[in-house]
Amino acid sequence: MAWQTREQQDIVIKSLFRNRLDTSSFGSVGHVAFATDGRRRGLVGYRDEPLRSIRDRPITPITDAKSIDFMTHVLRYGKGRIAKEDLSRITVRTLINPYLVNALRDDLFTTANVEAVIPVNERYSMVYMGYNTQERQYTRDVQNLATDPMSQTEFHDPYKGTYSIGLYSNGDRSNSAIFSQEHRTEVANLLRSFGHTAESAARVMNNPHALLGVIHLSGTGDFKQAVVGICIAERVTITLNTGEQLRLVEITDAKILERHQGNGLYYELSTALINDIIRDSVRGTAPTDLVFAESNVQNPSLIKTALLQGRHFTGMLSNHVSIDGNLKDFAVTYLQGEALRAPIKEALRF
Repeated sequence: MAWQTREQQDIVIKSLFRNRLDTSSFGSVGHVAFATDGRRRGLVGYRDEPLRSIRDRPITPITDAKSIDFMTHVLRYGKGRIAKEDLSRITVRTLINPYLVNALRDDLFTTANVEAVIPVNERYSMVYMGYNTQERQYTRDVQNLATDPMSQTEFHDPYKGTYSIGLYSNGDRSNSAIFSQEHRTEVANLLRSFGHTAESAARVMNNPHALLGVIHLSGTGDFKQAVVGICIAERVTITLNTGEQLRLVEITDAKILERHQGNGLYYELSTALINDIIRDSVRGTAPTDLVFAESNVQNPSLIKTALLQGRHFTGMLSNHVSIDGNLKDFAVTYLQGEALRAPIKEALRF
């Protein structure tokens, strides 16, 4: 039943909102689900009939004024839902023809903010639309943010030669001879700073679409092979109503133990992870259209690393996620197109 009236459209929109918690770092595809930190989030497209199944996921990109109007009403409905559910943020993403981004921004003007726009390819961009309730909004001293990331973090390496990097696919993580229970426990402890419980950390490590990068101590003694840092990437394939597929990789949770910070470990680890993704894409074993990340702007090392890797900055998600109990703004950065044709080269460090 294609919708003809606003009431029928509202029935379609209501079907997009599912009362389930989505544990993927990328978020729900096809639905707007519950997430951590008092949010709903998801990636959805235009629809002219209700979503029947959790597996019913083809995404119809925004291509005309009718689909722009539909997406605006998704955000309006979502704002009402989160108020009733005692939540404070909704983040909806969609895929759109690039030349329509400004039209969507104008249509959303009093409803939500277009917080970031990532060009996926010549035909599609991924747009973040966000809304925070009043209690989630507050004034910040923006001068305390990473305004000059190239000078705020200095790399030094007193532990030079004592670290090693391991990249673990799902198969490796399932093999206790390669990835021990002790390593699983150490990774789970690092994930706790992002609000993970033991159960949700286990889901992250068991996610078949995730790639885990780990920094180990490679010296001798009692702490040999101890995990001192992690970086996780998640692969997502989005199927469009045209039959096309967009293959995205999000660089997600990353954490370096405090006593090992300032040694350039996040740069080394995330670069190794991204280069592994690029090599797989070049070989054709895992083609990739886009690599992107959402990074805490109050962590200068994350911002500096993004610059050194040549990632483009495209927007900021306001009060997006809680880290160590405090809500943070997140910068959205990406690599696509020619940047995914060859591995990142060693960058000059300032």
